Amino acid sequence: MKFQKNIFSSPGLILLLTSLFLAGCYATTNLHNEQLNYVPGQESLSRGHDLYQDYCQECHGSDLTGSGPRASTLEEKPANLKEKSLHFTFTAIKGVIDYPHYSRETIEDKVQFGNDIMPPLKDILSDEDIRNLTDYISTEIRSDS
Repeated sequence: MKFQKNIFSSPGLILLLTSLFLAGCYATTNLHNEQLNYVPGQESLSRGHDLYQDYCQECHGSDLTGSGPRASTLEEKPANLKEKSLHFTFTAIKGVIDYPHYSRETIEDKVQFGNDIMPPLKDILSDEDIRNLTDYISTEIRSDS
């Protein structure tokens, strides 16, 4: 009878997988820190505010809580962009209150491509306007007002 070696018990493979996992955590942490340190300019925020009023406010509301004038007419309620949620981070294995589903990348992706109930704006707005709108939303969701 031949002995079959379990591939997952190999010390080299375990070391490789652990290294890849830690490298991913490091890259994710650095990206997150860069996002936290990014401060958009006033011109970008002002333009983003105007774009939000023109394209988002009807559904998401002026306070970003999903309570705009059109919200009640939709089958699915627009996202409350101010709602915090519990999630776990790799940098401190503990629960923290944050906006993990509204990173700059996620916001920019939703603005560009929309979703089931939100129209995409990639063919309407320029890349710069998408960045301005992303700047405004990502700044506002983290404000206490």
